[in-house]
Amino acid sequence: MNHSHEETMQKISVVNLDKLLDNFSEIEKKISEINEANNLLVLQLEKCNRLLTLSQSKEESVKEECTALQNVIKGLTQTIENQCNMKDENDRLKSTIHILEERLKACEQKLQHLQEEKNKEIEILRNTIRDLEQRLNKGQDLHFKRRRF
Repeated sequence: MNHSHEETMQKISVVNLDKLLDNFSEIEKKISEINEANNLLVLQLEKCNRLLTLSQSKEESVKEECTALQNVIKGLTQTIENQCNMKDENDRLKSTIHILEERLKACEQKLQHLQEEKNKEIEILRNTIRDLEQRLNKGQDLHFKRRRF
């Protein structure tokens, strides 16, 4: 009778070890999958950061161009006021101002477009971060639940 009890305990131990090994393998697989997903997300985040940096650089360049154009417009306007007696010169300068104002409008539209792109990229980054945090939390929850059992 005592011998039978020992056999039963050995079978239970074997079953528990098998289950434990299966659970451990499953956890390792999940961790590997999460690490792979995290690596992909890190690469995407780095790409988004590069695009954001490029966008910010372009935006700064366009802002500088707009400032330069605004300064040119101010200078031309002053010239027109100083030479109001010269109609032909006035007409030419007014035409130039109109062209520069159109360029300024185009620059402002470019700036608005860049700002919209930047906002979209920021939203994508926020979503990526939120997804990473959720995945991390899920991974930790699975890890802690399995450790309890």
